[in-house]
Amino acid sequence: MTDVLRRRVFDHGTAEFVTAGADAHIDRLARKYLGQDSYPFRRPGEERVIVRVAPTQKLGMG
Repeated sequence: MTDVLRRRVFDHGTAEFVTAGADAHIDRLARKYLGQDSYPFRRPGEERVIVRVAPTQKLGMG
């Protein structure tokens, strides 16, 4: 479990699944973290999805 998951736990919330702009987003992350212009592990037929979570209630904070 990562530190982020240990520090914030959300009880209730809503999630939105967005495909528009997801390929460009993974390419920006590849430039930032891998130093490559495009995501090198992309496979044919993959569909990228961005999940945006809006918490409505916090259980705890560390």
